[in-house]
Amino acid sequence: MTFPGLFEAFIPNLGRILSIAIVFSVWIFSFDHQNTFHYQQFFTILLASFSLTCFSLIFSFRNPLKPFFTIRFFVVLFIISISLCFRKCFSLEGISSGFLILSQIALFMALRLSLKKESSGTILNSIILSGTMMSIYGILQALNLDMLTWPGSPFKTVGTFGNPNLLAVYIACTIIVTFVSIQHPIYLIKADYLLYPAISIQIISLLLCYSSGAVLTLTMGFFFFKKNFWERELFPHSKYKTWWFPLVLIACIFSFYYSISYCTSKYPWFSLSKTPASYLSLVSRLVEWKMGIDWISDSPLTGSGIDSAKYLFHTYRPPFGTILRLSMYNDDPHAFFLKFLAECGLIPLYAAFGIFCVAFALHKKRRNHPASDKIYPFHKMTLTLLIMILFNGSFSNSFSVTPIVNFFILISALHFCFVLRDVKWTIRKPSFRMVFILPACLFSILGTLLSLEAGAVSKNLFSGQQNLENNQAETASKCFSEALKYDPMNPGALWGIARAYEKLGNSEKALKYLYILNNFSNNIFGCQHTISELLLKNGLIIEAHKWAVEFYRKNNSTVAYELLGDVFLAEGRFEEAEKSFLSGVSVIADWFPEERQSASRIRLRLASIAIDSNNPQNAKDHLFWTEEPEKNSAEYFFLQGYASYKMSLATEALEFFEQSYKSSPENPRYANSLAYTLLETGKDFDRAGKILKDCYQKISNDKKIRLDDLISIVHSLATYYHKKNDLKQARELMLIAIRDCPEEWSERKTKMGKELQKIINEMKKR
Repeated sequence: MTFPGLFEAFIPNLGRILSIAIVFSVWIFSFDHQNTFHYQQFFTILLASFSLTCFSLIFSFRNPLKPFFTIRFFVVLFIISISLCFRKCFSLEGISSGFLILSQIALFMALRLSLKKESSGTILNSIILSGTMMSIYGILQALNLDMLTWPGSPFKTVGTFGNPNLLAVYIACTIIVTFVSIQHPIYLIKADYLLYPAISIQIISLLLCYSSGAVLTLTMGFFFFKKNFWERELFPHSKYKTWWFPLVLIACIFSFYYSISYCTSKYPWFSLSKTPASYLSLVSRLVEWKMGIDWISDSPLTGSGIDSAKYLFHTYRPPFGTILRLSMYNDDPHAFFLKFLAECGLIPLYAAFGIFCVAFALHKKRRNHPASDKIYPFHKMTLTLLIMILFNGSFSNSFSVTPIVNFFILISALHFCFVLRDVKWTIRKPSFRMVFILPACLFSILGTLLSLEAGAVSKNLFSGQQNLENNQAETASKCFSEALKYDPMNPGALWGIARAYEKLGNSEKALKYLYILNNFSNNIFGCQHTISELLLKNGLIIEAHKWAVEFYRKNNSTVAYELLGDVFLAEGRFEEAEKSFLSGVSVIADWFPEERQSASRIRLRLASIAIDSNNPQNAKDHLFWTEEPEKNSAEYFFLQGYASYKMSLATEALEFFEQSYKSSPENPRYANSLAYTLLETGKDFDRAGKILKDCYQKISNDKKIRLDDLISIVHSLATYYHKKNDLKQARELMLIAIRDCPEEWSERKTKMGKELQKIINEMKKR
């Protein structure tokens, strides 16, 4: 074969290989990485590197003709603007994400140059096959027949996407492709009867995903494909509409988001007497869009940096976010346009919309062409798919994952293949363009190295998280430390290593990493709460108070009120603590397990405060609403017993004290409560004495023992010896208890003094 013949065979085969590789790349996934799509991202960069190397050589000997240049301006503008965004990247993940975006646009250009209309049938069939296979896999997952295990996934039907909504969007797109191929089988293999069971399987799988957003997207897709009102010329007299119409499109879209943001900001959320449970998903989405608009307003032109959502988006979370189902850490506004503009700025978004507007304009031009009757349904189908994915991305995070973006790029390239003539090449003499192979190779090397390092970070983050969940804190700290070697400012690694050291009991190191994390990204993962907790445990009450108040200002939630109440208790401000606790149980977000558990812990504290205030019935009411696991805790049984004892229900109190002592026999409070009640009721005098003696022996040399517990044990033991008529021993122990009792506990000291006087009087009678 001659060189020209070899070249003519190579170009279309390159297009087929790249396209089929993208189609089936949805099956590339990872179990041992935090980022499920890491291997797919790496594969995308490798494909782009191969494409760049091939075309840098081809451009040295060949030159593409005019159809190639229809989108050149917008593509070049997009590449330059994205490249400039690297200066604001926060970490290794951001740089790696930037290279991924450049790789995807490089793939798009490679597909545009190499795809031929004759290859379209193979690609469409591959999409149908991949979509059907993914649908079958989704159905198997729904039937609990998944042969793979997805660590940490709360969902059943996820395909290889890790999320049912993402799977549903992909299947919805393949349903459109299958439907159009059934209606217009010009690009199909002869076995077109297989398409009917294929589309049936796809629809079943889509329904099993239970994704209303994907169903809405599919409905809109069918509507757009069947109607032609949207294909009319909007501005027939405007010669330059492809230059300024993207700005009009951006203005319309963001007017929509801004109006929602404005209405959301004016709504009196704090006046709600209960959470809007019936519309919670919608309300939380509206609040996330408002957060996105607030984020954009800080740097609308230049953006805040690629992948900066992980570090900045949560800082715009409103204080009432928890009650509206917003997690403490959120890194996605669930609107592609908002996220892209906030991260990259106006220019790259203008360029991206420009490419879409060119695609739309070419579609309308091709629609009226005399020779377009057969091919028209297919370029209308590809444009419909682009609109569907953009529509879904306007209210979901589908554009945040590699497989959906890659599929969008392939469909975009297919659309230009349908509406334009195949690219023709002219022969040119070898020229200086051969030097283009150097930047192509440099891009390949950098992209590969960055992907490998990002993969090491992702793998260590996953391993560290798994070890933390399995209570292997030391191994987890090593994994997170390894991740920080590659990416010193990675928030997940900083947060993970801090939690690992916290579990290891090394508060100093935990606080060190938490301070770094908070300085890097204010209150990310709610780290200010953990800082305050650690400071409180270490007795630094003033510092703990400062951080607790700071956390409360950002989160009006049950967890925040619990922390603030604990600080007030440590400061001896019991009335303020009680007010904080009562506020905490009035704003419980039931859908967050952490909030429910916090509410249960608060109820235990409120019960304790109520007992100390001689209101045992109120304590019983608080304990009634306590949930698991606190409802089976030793503290719960102790408080139930203490409340019963205050209500003069000694037998009932004894039963509860038995349960608390059984749950935690080493606790001096539980031991004392059981023994003292046994002494008072006379149920088992000898056992009470043994419990008290054993407990006193354990705590007598314990410097960490609470003074209150120590005095209680000594006082109970004195009472035991008093009842046993060992008055000398009783007097000595009572004197110790009175001596150690602070002056602030005057009532208690006076009571023990009266008992001591009674013992002395009995000794005198002898």
